Amino acid sequence: MADEKRYIDIMIESLQKKEKVLDGLLEKCDAQAKVIAENDYGDIAWDRFNVLIVEKEALIDKLNDLDDGFQALYDRVGDELKENKESYKEEIKSMQALIKVLTDKGVSIRTKEEKNRARLERVLSSAKKEIRQSRRSMAAASNYYKSVSGGLSMDTSSKLDSKK
Repeated sequence: MADEKRYIDIMIESLQKKEKVLDGLLEKCDAQAKVIAENDYGDIAWDRFNVLIVEKEALIDKLNDLDDGFQALYDRVGDELKENKESYKEEIKSMQALIKVLTDKGVSIRTKEEKNRARLERVLSSAKKEIRQSRRSMAAASNYYKSVSGGLSMDTSSKLDSKK
């Protein structure tokens, strides 16, 4: 029973660590939102944006490790918790409260990620339109130049041929 109590305490500690990691993810999502808040593709600090992605990946890895550890502990003491709910009443309430907070933060992260994704798609779509328009303009200018220079070269070559 002493081991189970220790495992349960570690589970609670794991949930508390997970909350801190989720707080970190929320901060990174907010930072990404600020970075991509600029309307123009060229105004965005892409280096900073990429650094935030790498930092978020590290936090997600940490979150996965915490989840795996929590699950391993729960596999060990889950039956004990179910069989002796009354003995672990306070610990169970504590874990339930933490899980509710974690769930709320997870939903908040998903919402922020979705907004960031939509904002990023708008920026990239706008950049694609600008690139497409630029290519069309360049192609039109190139065609005009070719037709003008091509016309001149034909006139010149025909004049050269006529002089012979």
